[in-house]
Amino acid sequence: MHLPKNVVVVASAGNDGPDSGTVLNVAPWLFTVAASTIDRDFTSTLTLGNNDNYMGASLFGNLPSQKSFTLISSTDAKLPNATFQDAQFCKPATLDPAKVNGSVVICVREGKIRSVVEGQEALSAGAYGMVLSNNNQSGNTVLAEPHVLSTTNTVNQEFEPNIHEYYNSTK
Repeated sequence: MHLPKNVVVVASAGNDGPDSGTVLNVAPWLFTVAASTIDRDFTSTLTLGNNDNYMGASLFGNLPSQKSFTLISSTDAKLPNATFQDAQFCKPATLDPAKVNGSVVICVREGKIRSVVEGQEALSAGAYGMVLSNNNQSGNTVLAEPHVLSTTNTVNQEFEPNIHEYYNSTK
């Protein structure tokens, strides 16, 4: 039906096939498109109360830029029955809503669970946002990923001590 009407049918191939050079939309009447790179960054800025700014990445940002939010470490917001390590990674059922509600939570990227799970735990505990810091294996990698709440994603490792120093000086 598309050919007699001169309609081009375009489908997304996605960028994560089973092997290099593979696509899922292989019907001969489809024009399949994928990108191997992207020509832009999805930056986000974390501004602390002392006006220091730290660059990260995010695909989700809806916090008002002129409003302040309380910053809390996930380990300081852990439930009594949660382990320090599980709370550090914002694993499910580790954050205390009474401590988290209305705050921006600092979580560490574990690597074994997707960041959306960390964000879901923060959101379910009442957080407005999340700072997702790199673990040692992630190094200085900054990833823009979709999240369920506003997130500055994987702040560069060299700046993390400053963010934690600021947090510790304000609690």
